[in-house]
Amino acid sequence: MDNQKTNYVLLVNAGAMELYETSIEHLMLSSNYDFLVYPFTDWNEVINDLEEWEHYRIIDETTYKILHRNLCIKIRELLKYF
Repeated sequence: MDNQKTNYVLLVNAGAMELYETSIEHLMLSSNYDFLVYPFTDWNEVINDLEEWEHYRIIDETTYKILHRNLCIKIRELLKYF
């Protein structure tokens, strides 16, 4: 059985980080979708992705779930125009 602890990361560019640092609600209510959240168990899984983003934050599972849902809603709305 695998007992590795799951961690969660928020990857963001400058605009999204500014919103997130103000409050998670500011990011969620904005039209900004320039962020990514995902779970990982080993830093080697995310090290390449970190280089592509300006900022990152380790977040808890609840924040991960909230932001993941928000991002899915925003992307779904964006895809309606394609």
